[in-house]
Amino acid sequence: MLKLSELGKEFVAEDSHDGNIGLPYIEADVLGMNQKMECLEQKLKEASDTITEKDSRLSELQSLINSAHTPTLQTEPVNIDELETELESHLQDKIEAEIQCLVMVKARQNWQARAEDQIALEEHRLSAGDDTTMLLKLQDTEKKIVMLKEQVDRLEAHEKELSVTTEVLRMQSKTFKIGLFGLLQLIMLFLSLKMFFAQDSARFGDLVPT
Repeated sequence: MLKLSELGKEFVAEDSHDGNIGLPYIEADVLGMNQKMECLEQKLKEASDTITEKDSRLSELQSLINSAHTPTLQTEPVNIDELETELESHLQDKIEAEIQCLVMVKARQNWQARAEDQIALEEHRLSAGDDTTMLLKLQDTEKKIVMLKEQVDRLEAHEKELSVTTEVLRMQSKTFKIGLFGLLQLIMLFLSLKMFFAQDSARFGDLVPT
């Protein structure tokens, strides 16, 4: 019974230690749990074999005790007290083996449940990490969209300014052409008048008496 108590304390201590492991160590913790579960399965098999052996021996002892109580023509006497003592000893061993099996089965179930929980936590953490990455990508895309929209707005404003400037230049060019045309008309008129007066002066000069 002392061995069983120590075994139970060992399982509790290991469970407590495993429960304090953080998420960064989940993979190593799960690997350790798998190793512990393999060790438990081996111990469970040994305990089951022990129970089977004890059951077989108990059946033999029970048969010997029953035959000892039956009057027969046996040549060798059978010590019933010794058989009963051996029977009780094997029965005690069987009970301890069964309890050990139950303890190990419970420990294996606990470790398996903890392994599944921590695997689920790890998957959730990875999923949360993927969600965070996707969220960051979406935020970055939104920022780029805002920047592009601002650039488009600036280009539209610049285009409007260029349109106004082009219209002003077109009006100035038109005004310049009109002014230049008027100036040319004045110059031509001036030259025409000059030539006209020059011809008149020459004609009147020929009529002057000598």
